[in-house]
Order: sequence, then structure tokens, then C-alpha cells
Amino acid sequence: MTEIYPTPSTPNLTWVLDEFKRDTPDVHTVIAVSIDGISTYANTGLPLADNERLAAITSGFHSLAQGIGAHFAGGVVRQVVAELDNLLFFVAAAGRNTLLAVLAAPHADAGIVGYEMTLLARRVGDYFATASRVGSHRIDDFAG
Repeated sequence: MTEIYPTPSTPNLTWVLDEFKRDTPDVHTVIAVSIDGISTYANTGLPLADNERLAAITSGFHSLAQGIGAHFAGGVVRQVVAELDNLLFFVAAAGRNTLLAVLAAPHADAGIVGYEMTLLARRVGDYFATASRVGSHRIDDFAG
């Protein structure tokens, strides 16, 4: 699965996610998602159904964190991490209206994964940016 809505002027950034997956220890899935839950890029080999489900979950997870930030004066959501029995799930801002989601092994070093996600967002966040859609909520540009 590569870009969902390619246009002639849009670069294919699948290789960037493949490189992140290859170079970041214990990462097995990485996708870029619009804030409204549409996957824009995914690492090579991720089945479409898994990609679409992870995109929707990512958007919802980030939205819940935004709710916490808004209600309890927590500020802007930078990163959200869930620790499950068999994996770690990371969500971070990765450009205007775009999120980066990563699934990693449960023994992955969360500090390294989070740090590498931040570097990736800084490096290519402008390319990951998603145009605003009517009625969608906007997140600020990655604040790193």
C-alpha cells in the first residue's frame, strides 16, 4: 500500500517510511494519516485493510488525547503512546493536519522510537502535510 490519493505533483514518500521502519529498532509498521483518519502513506507490505483500520484508530486516539488537553488545560498533543501486551503504539504530529503512527515490538525502546519519530516529522513534515477539508479540525504544524 502506498499513497491513497496520489497526484502528479505529490511525491511518493513510502520510501521514507520504509527507511524509518528499517532503521528504527523493533518497529514493524509505520503510516502517515490525515487527522480525519485517511491514510496517506504506509510502509511497503502493509495490507490495505490493516492500513485503513490503523488510520482510523490513529485519528481517534489522537482526538481523545486532544480532548484531555482541552479539558484539563494540557496544551497541544505532541505524542501519545499506548503500551499493550504485545506491542507499543505511538501517534505523533507529523506536519499540518497529519499524524504519524508507529507499531513496535513490546520490548522496543520507547524513547528511541519517539525520538526517531520527532526527527522524521521535522525532516519531512512539510511533505506529509494534508490540506484542510471542509468541516475537519486542524492541528497546528508540528511543534518540535
